[in-house]
Amino acid sequence: MKTIISLILLIFASTFSFAQIDVESIDWDNDAIGYACSVGGTPTKPVWRSIKLIKKKRYKLIREQLYSSKPSDQFLAVLILEQFDKKGVMKIKEEDKEQLILIRNSKTIVPVCSGCTYWDEVTLNELLSKENNHEIYLDGIRWFDYYYNKT
Repeated sequence: MKTIISLILLIFASTFSFAQIDVESIDWDNDAIGYACSVGGTPTKPVWRSIKLIKKKRYKLIREQLYSSKPSDQFLAVLILEQFDKKGVMKIKEEDKEQLILIRNSKTIVPVCSGCTYWDEVTLNELLSKENNHEIYLDGIRWFDYYYNKT
């Protein structure tokens, strides 16, 4: 009897934990920010595109992602451009600073994933908040350093 009750509670808890986000309605591979998602630990397409741009030193195209309609591209552009600015690789242009502020303050939701257990939806504002130190942002800095140092 104890085993049956435990099994029922486990099933209930599993179902309830996914109730907060509509996992099925999100195109995780095309829209999410994830450096190592699912069982295979693979990056999502927005992350792969950014890896290619960093490796090929296509900095202008990274800058253009600030104006993308996809919040995942906007997030990655902010993260990468700020890292370039810190490293002295590329200064953020004055005309782009206003867009960076808009993105940092945006309540637009972006899907995020990490590993096979962390799937969530978070606002750009929450991801990019300097006080918040969101795990996806911190992982993004490590991700950037890894690929930038390979170029």
